[in-house]
Amino acid sequence: MKIALLSLLCMIPVFVHAELVDPVRLVDEDLPHAAPTMADLDGDGVRDLVVGLYRDDPYTGARFKWFRNRGSNQLPVYRASDWLRADGSDARVDEFCFTGAGPQIVDFDSDGLPDLVSGSKDGRLNVFPGLVDGSFGSPVQLTYAVGPFANRLRHNVRLFLFDWDGDGDQDLLATRMTTVWIIPNEGSPRQPRFGLPVVLMTPAGGEESFSSSVTADWDGDGRSDLVVGRWDGSIAWYRNIGEDDTDVPLQRQMLAPAKELVAPGMPRLIQIDSEQEDFRPDRPAGHVRIAVMDYDMDGDLDLLVGDAWASQVSKSNQAKLSDADVERRRDALALERELSRDLDHLQRSVDGEDDEVKAIRMKELDHLRSRCALAWRAAHGNRSHRRHGTVWFFERR
Repeated sequence: MKIALLSLLCMIPVFVHAELVDPVRLVDEDLPHAAPTMADLDGDGVRDLVVGLYRDDPYTGARFKWFRNRGSNQLPVYRASDWLRADGSDARVDEFCFTGAGPQIVDFDSDGLPDLVSGSKDGRLNVFPGLVDGSFGSPVQLTYAVGPFANRLRHNVRLFLFDWDGDGDQDLLATRMTTVWIIPNEGSPRQPRFGLPVVLMTPAGGEESFSSSVTADWDGDGRSDLVVGRWDGSIAWYRNIGEDDTDVPLQRQMLAPAKELVAPGMPRLIQIDSEQEDFRPDRPAGHVRIAVMDYDMDGDLDLLVGDAWASQVSKSNQAKLSDADVERRRDALALERELSRDLDHLQRSVDGEDDEVKAIRMKELDHLRSRCALAWRAAHGNRSHRRHGTVWFFERR
C-alpha cells in the first residue's frame, strides 16, 4: 500500500509557470542538500556542473561534487563525479544546521582568475583562490556576519555573490528563513570588509520560509530582479519595478509582489518500507537551492535547482540491532576515538611544513579523515533515516 501511495505521489504534476517546462533530472547520483552551479573548471571551453553537498559525518565536512561535461554547452553530458580539490585536498567548508556547501565560481579578488566561493557556519565566507594552473588554493575565511547580526546569521544561511552597488567588488545576498538581506562589501576586491545587512525582502505575513535567493534579469528589461527558492520547494520571482535608471542598486521598495514560477514540491520526508527500497522522485522536493542562467545556451534564462529530502523506514519495519551489531558499533566507536586523536595530532603537524612535506601530509590527512568518517558511520550510522537530493533543470520555453 505504501509503495502505491508513493507512486501516486510521484504522478502529481509539477505546476510551473507557463514559461517553464517540467523539470528534468540532470544526474542520477544522490546529492544530499544539492546546491548547483556551472563553470568551466578544466579549461576545455565547456561548462561543467558543480554541486555543493551537506556533510554526512563530522570529519569530511561539506564538500563539492564536480561533474565533467563530456558533451557541449548546448547539450551537456555528465559522467561520474569527482570531489572538487583545493590545495591537494578535497575542498570543504564547515557546516551546521542544513547550511551545506553553496558554491559559486566568481573572480572574487579581481585578479583575472575564477575563485571557488562558499558560505559556511558562524557567518564565514570561504574563498578558495583560483590559481594559474586552473586549480584552487587553500581557503581564505572572511567574516560577513558582524555587529548585532552576528548570532542571527551564524547558520542556516544561503549566500549569493553579486555586485549590488556597481563599485566593482562582490557584495552578498544572504537568505535565512523569512528574510533576505543585502550585505554590502564596504572594502575592495583585495581587501573586502562587509558592513551591516540591509533587509531586501520579508514575505507578507511572514508565513513563507526562504531557502535561497539570487538576483537575475528574469524579464529581460535590463534591471535586476529577485528570484527566491522556498522551503516547500516553490520558486518565486519578484520583479524589479523601480525607475528606469538601471544604475540604482536593488532595494526593497523596488520589488513587485511575488509571482510563482514553480509550485510547492513533494514532501521533504518520505516514508519507505525498507532500507533497500529505492524511491526516485520525478519532481523537486523542498529546501531548494537555485541558480538562474542560460543553461542550454538558447538565449534565455533557465532555472537550475537543487533540492533536499529524506527517506525514513516506518518504525514498525526498522531492523532491530542484534547483540553482534551492538558489539560492532562499540568497536567502531573505540576506533573512531583513536583515529580522531591521530587526526588532531596530524593536523597540528602540518603548520610550518615546507610545500613538499605539506603535500605529503595533506594526502595523509585525507586518508585519515576518510578512516575517521568510516568509523563514525559504523558507530553512529542510521540507514533507517537518510538524506537525499537531486539537481533539476527547468527549461524556459
